[in-house]
Amino acid sequence: MSSKDNQDVELTDFLLGDDSVSQSLQSEKESNVKKTITFKDQPLFINSKDWRDSFMLKAQILTCFFCMITVGLNDQTVGSLIPTLTKQYSVNQTSISTVFALQFLGYATSALSNEILHSNLGRCGVMTLANCFLLITYVVNAFKPPIFIFIAVYYFTGLGVGLLDSCMNVWLSSLVDHNELMGLLHGFYGIGSVISPPLISHILKWFNDDFKIFYIFLAILAITGGLLSQFFFKSESKLKYEYERACAHDDEEGGQEVTLKTVLRNRTVMSFSAYLFLYIGAEVSIGSWLLSYLMKVKGLDQISASYIVSWFWIGLTVGRILLGFVTKFFKNEYRANLTYSALSLFVYLIYTVFTLSTTNKTAHFKLLTNLIMFIDGIFIGPLFPTSSVTLMKILPPNLHVSAVGIMSSLGGSGAAILPFLVGSITHVTKLDYLPLFITAMLTGYVVIWVLMPKLCKVDYSF
Repeated sequence: MSSKDNQDVELTDFLLGDDSVSQSLQSEKESNVKKTITFKDQPLFINSKDWRDSFMLKAQILTCFFCMITVGLNDQTVGSLIPTLTKQYSVNQTSISTVFALQFLGYATSALSNEILHSNLGRCGVMTLANCFLLITYVVNAFKPPIFIFIAVYYFTGLGVGLLDSCMNVWLSSLVDHNELMGLLHGFYGIGSVISPPLISHILKWFNDDFKIFYIFLAILAITGGLLSQFFFKSESKLKYEYERACAHDDEEGGQEVTLKTVLRNRTVMSFSAYLFLYIGAEVSIGSWLLSYLMKVKGLDQISASYIVSWFWIGLTVGRILLGFVTKFFKNEYRANLTYSALSLFVYLIYTVFTLSTTNKTAHFKLLTNLIMFIDGIFIGPLFPTSSVTLMKILPPNLHVSAVGIMSSLGGSGAAILPFLVGSITHVTKLDYLPLFITAMLTGYVVIWVLMPKLCKVDYSF
């Protein structure tokens, strides 16, 4: 046995004790075996946690990937439509950015209702309901309603996305190969985000600025996602969720009941939520406002600007998929995420200096902008899945659903609040200083991650 293997065994023995190690390994083996048990006098099918052993598990994972493409398409819709919406509704960009504030209210509602909905509907019901909430927004806005209705229904978007995020993240993080699967999940979000800006730009060109076509397309995707969730996740009932909660409750010493108040007072959960608030806010602010910045400040046409935005999302997708496999070569997920966070800030600083000191007349301006945004996307990409896995390894199992629900929803609210603030601030200062605001967000999440061991009182020295 190598010295590294000895160190790993000694560390595991120290953390768990010899008996606990064997019990843990035995439990892991048992979790990868399909079985039917009786729980509360009802038969309950327990599937394998290894996707290699189950066709149904593969189908469930692919359903999550499909739903995440829809979320990616959704998150880039308003940002790509801002120039069109301001013209058609005769309002300024600050009014349109109120959409993000309504999404925040939806995120907040999902955080507060996540555990209750899981307990009453199971994962199947939560995923189906989340797609229905998305459908409400898409159907209403396909009819080009008055601006106040257009904005108001985005509350349901925040609610739907918040529920999908927390449900899929918790479930996938419990499976074998969770690092790789989480990377792929959020890579599919990137795929949706890559497609959205150029697709919207071309639809507007082909259909004389008629944005309802794109909302009809999103509605079809939401219906499909709901049907797939209902069919493939039908075994993930409220009884199954109750059984998993009971198992986690039995595994915890003291078996304390988990309440929303307990989770909100958990310093670790709040620290991770703050990190994700800035990270997701920065990511979505780039996606939502970069197109407007390139058009208004740099003088590019919409299609050229949309392709630059897409290169950012292509990089993000590549990073989430490829770096998910690189993460396992670091000592732990915390170290990996620290590296990715620092590199994302460094590359964006290069972009900030470049864009503030050049114009679109500069030689190879588009090429260099595409390249820098692509590279930055690579390092920004894996931050959400890697930080989520880090949290899962710190927290006890009975806190997972509530904690990730809070983290995804409160952290995800950064996708609503920060783009709204960017829209409000740049209305006063103009979009010229957008790169500086984004740099401040990236700096903030890097600082929080550096301080995370102290904030969470966790030793990452091993």
